[in-house]
Amino acid sequence: MINFFLLVSLLISNNLLAQEFSGCGEYIFKGVLKHDEHAHLKMIYVVNEGTKSQMTFNLIERDDVQKLALMLDLPSTFKASIIKNMDGTRGALSFPSEIASRFPNPLSKNETGITKIKNFKCE
Repeated sequence: MINFFLLVSLLISNNLLAQEFSGCGEYIFKGVLKHDEHAHLKMIYVVNEGTKSQMTFNLIERDDVQKLALMLDLPSTFKASIIKNMDGTRGALSFPSEIASRFPNPLSKNETGITKIKNFKCE
C-alpha cells in the first residue's frame, strides 16, 4: 500500500516540474503583461508569476507594446517568437500575434506557461 502511494506521488511530482526554455522558436505564451519601470519599453510579460519557474520577457519593439497594451494586468495568451537565448529565467519576445484574453483556471497545470510550436535558429 505504501509503495502505491509512493508511485502515485512520483508520477504527480514529475508533472509539476518547472518549465524550461527549449531553444529559439515560436511559442504560445500564457501569462500577464506588467508595467516595469526598469524594462527597456516599460513593459514585461510574466509567465508562471509568483512561482519558482517564473519567467519574464522583455518586449523588443514598440509596435509589440502597442499590440499588447490592451492586455495590461490581464491574463492573456498569444503566439510570439523568442529569437535569442534566454538568460536564466529572463528573455525577450517579439512578433506577438493571435492575442486574446484568457479566463484563469487555477486548477489547470497548463494555466500559465510557454509551449513551443516551431523551431528557429537563435541569432
